[in-house]
Amino acid sequence: MPSLSKKKNPLFSAARGSNELLALFFAEKCFHRMEHI
Repeated sequence: MPSLSKKKNPLFSAARGSNELLALFFAEKCFHRMEHI
């Protein structure tokens, strides 16, 4: 869902970046948890 207003707003891009980092963090956590099983 690309939105021009969101792309122009630095706050939105920063929030999206942090959300991506959080997603990567949780994905890595789940991946390591699956490895241990």
